[in-house]
Amino acid sequence: MAADQRKYSNPPIQEAICEVHFALEQPLSSDKIEQLKGRWKGDYPNQTISEEKNVHLQMRAEGVRIDESKQGQRLICRTGDGTRLVQLSGRFVAINQLKPYPGWEEGYRKTILARVADVESEIGAMPIRRTGLRYINNIEIPENPVTWENWFNFALPFPKLEKSLLANFQMHFEQLLPDQCKLLVNCVSLPQTNEASFVILDLDVIWEGQPVKSAQLPGLLERVHAPHRLAFEAYITDKLRERFDKKL
Repeated sequence: MAADQRKYSNPPIQEAICEVHFALEQPLSSDKIEQLKGRWKGDYPNQTISEEKNVHLQMRAEGVRIDESKQGQRLICRTGDGTRLVQLSGRFVAINQLKPYPGWEEGYRKTILARVADVESEIGAMPIRRTGLRYINNIEIPENPVTWENWFNFALPFPKLEKSLLANFQMHFEQLLPDQCKLLVNCVSLPQTNEASFVILDLDVIWEGQPVKSAQLPGLLERVHAPHRLAFEAYITDKLRERFDKKL
């Protein structure tokens, strides 16, 4: 099956996050942000307001100086079961989907568009300068230590030494993509058990460019979504695909 059509019965997606950043001269005021509380109360009853801060560290001869500046408020709204969130700050809206992931066409894409439409309905249409889509995959491998090449199609930057075991690692790299996009990859090992190993494969695709009208958001979402399937499938082997196809 083609990578862009493959569906897994047990996908490893721990969380999906979409951020839509608006091109604004001034961040949204607290009053405007709080306008969304009532609109989201039915579907997202657990609501909080948090203060956003910018922390700047300065290294000086006398020590480290920490400067904090307030950046406004953020509205954080959760569903009753805590698996879905929507967050609105002064310059962006974020839509979070925790496990179980419903699927892109099956629900997540529609939810993103609906939440952005909610913001525009209350505040007005705003141009978009950045759109990001991130998938955090928590992959369980039923062996310890891991024979890496049996599960993944990319090599780790570690020498193969006699009787050596892979304890932990963290990797990050970025790749420029067409259409003003880039791919950010983080791969991190988690604490292991006697019989299993755990790896976080964190994939983030970001579009950023000149501000465009919000009516172009559906196209931007497809632009940042398409590379995810290709990258994920390129990283894993058939042995992992078999695990993701098993029904729980």
